[in-house]
Amino acid sequence: MKVPLRLAVCALAPLAPAACADEPEDAPMTVWVYEEPASPGDPDHALAGAKVAIDPPGGGARIFTVTEADGHVTVRAPFERGGAHVTAVTPDHTLVTLLDVSPTRASARPNTFGKPASDVVVVLPRLDKSLRAASVEVRGAIVGKAAPDDTLNVTASGLARLGAVETSDSSYALRGPRGRPFFLLGRESGPFTDDGSIAVEPLVKAFRVDVPSPSGDVNVDLDLKALPPVATRIVHIRAEIPAGGALGAKVRGSAAILSAESRLLVGAFRRTAPSADGRALDFEVDAIDTDLAGEHAISRGVLIGDRGAQSIRAELGVVADGTVWSDFAAPPAAPEGPRTLADPIPLDGFPPGADLEVQVGGGGKVFWLLRAAPSAGSKTVTIPPQFDVSFGVSIPETVLLYSVKIVAKLDRIPLPPHGELYRRVAMSREFVVSRR
Repeated sequence: MKVPLRLAVCALAPLAPAACADEPEDAPMTVWVYEEPASPGDPDHALAGAKVAIDPPGGGARIFTVTEADGHVTVRAPFERGGAHVTAVTPDHTLVTLLDVSPTRASARPNTFGKPASDVVVVLPRLDKSLRAASVEVRGAIVGKAAPDDTLNVTASGLARLGAVETSDSSYALRGPRGRPFFLLGRESGPFTDDGSIAVEPLVKAFRVDVPSPSGDVNVDLDLKALPPVATRIVHIRAEIPAGGALGAKVRGSAAILSAESRLLVGAFRRTAPSADGRALDFEVDAIDTDLAGEHAISRGVLIGDRGAQSIRAELGVVADGTVWSDFAAPPAAPEGPRTLADPIPLDGFPPGADLEVQVGGGGKVFWLLRAAPSAGSKTVTIPPQFDVSFGVSIPETVLLYSVKIVAKLDRIPLPPHGELYRRVAMSREFVVSRR
């Protein structure tokens, strides 16, 4: 489907031939819409009938279209003026906007879907209802805890989200992938303590349970006395707090080892304490030694400021004991004062060369992701005009206030086939904007 974005104004303007001659020519750009895989190794799935909106370079009327059977649409725009904003959505996926894209800019970071480098690929995260349809419920009884107040954390491999639960009850429930083998990693912990400075959650026992390929919901009881323990080792990590007070006067934090492809908790927080000089946090993580069946382990530390800004440091694999992270990025500043969704957002403190993500949400959920590749010194970012239910966005008209975060992503590492790890991520505190 070809969608012209430039009206033939020159043919209707004989009195201004010079101005018409200077108008840039429209050029084609192909956009592909795919969905996030539910499980690692899932085949690529292009989305037919996805709604796509184009905000042309330099302004102009927004154009709406839908993808063809193979998930693509071709648009034409005057890309000599700059990039277009491309937005895509379906009823089963989160709204995603790619800011300032063009064939030339796409070629600077070619897609990984085998399309021409100048093609733009939008990958839509699944809504929870879509993940539930592609997964099964795993539930069961919990017996044999070492102490009644102990907490159990259980995570499943092979599912992008919904595969984690933490409970002190006598039963649990989470989601696992449908029609493929997976496993559960579990951790029984003693009571969590936090005196405002030192936080401790002692490990009692770690275990693994393999689950065959279920076609429907499955019951897996957990007898903690009977389950054999899985070997663990303590990994010490020091996280140096960024200088200059960008995170505020009081900084908290934690560390873990996670799967890049699922919610699998490979290494759980054990202890956090400030260093003797107060310039760092010392983390202890209980790392489980087990085969991840092709998933990638990621070691990650998080520093949280007293107003909610965060800085994240990550590395592929399980880091060595005694690792020191001294390059946490300072978070971008959040604007102060009353704002609307249409107001330009200043990018104060945004690190040069970082990918930009703007998260718009409400009620604890993110319903609009806006992303942009590194730009040459942009001082602001403006969220394109909002969408309504006619475009397939299920944001109630009664929601008058949105929460917004500015995220800077640095040091990108590709994770084939289509994933990526950013070694440094910093996000502003959450700020509130009005709908209009």
